[in-house]
Formats: sequence, C-alpha cells, structure tokens
Amino acid sequence: MEGLHRSIIRTGLETILSKGGNGNFVIFELPSRENHYIQVAGENQGSNLWVEAGFTENLNQQQKKLLSQMGWESPEEANLLNYSKQIPIQSLDDCSQIAEMILETFIVVYELKGNEKILDKINLE
Repeated sequence: MEGLHRSIIRTGLETILSKGGNGNFVIFELPSRENHYIQVAGENQGSNLWVEAGFTENLNQQQKKLLSQMGWESPEEANLLNYSKQIPIQSLDDCSQIAEMILETFIVVYELKGNEKILDKINLE
C-alpha cells in the first residue's frame, strides 16, 4: 500500500508543478479520519512548494515534537494555524523525495495504518 500512497502523492505534486497556473494546490487526506491532511501549494514551473500539515491543533505533544524533529516549522514560529514547510524545487525529479517526506509524516505523525487510503484533491488555477 505504501507504493500506491507514494505514487498518489508524487503524481499530485507533479501535477501542481506542471499544469494550471499560480494558485495550484493539492490536499492529501485520510478519509477514515476527519481533518487529517497535508496540503501542498505550488505553481506551474514554480521553484517552491508550500506544505502544511493539517489537524495540528488536535495533535498530542509527542506528535508535535515529531513534526518539529522532521523539520516542520511550528505554527507559533510561522504565525499560522498549522505546522508548515517551504521546500525549494529544482525539477520534477524532486517530487519523489518530497513524496517520501509527506508519506513519512502520515506514517510517523498521523500513524497511518497499512490498509488506510490516502485520497488526493487537486485544484489547478
């Protein structure tokens, strides 16, 4: 199932970086749990992705610590509601590594189970 998750995430990232316009985003969510999602904003031929881990106000201290250890900026530091990251992009090849980071966050922080699905919602401007 991890291979399918990785593919869904990578394809969503590649789509927002290669199609549409400046306000593209994709939301990867766990349909079995309300508000467990990671949202990524980017633009066609863009050089950065903005990534937010949703549902962070309901995470326990250990999960928040894990996000920080994984390089996510805390909401307090960024003056936002969610943990976030800005990730530079050199080419579409970077999408595989970023997909790994997102999948790792789902597994480690959101405790993704082997049989759970990840759904994607893509919005292209």
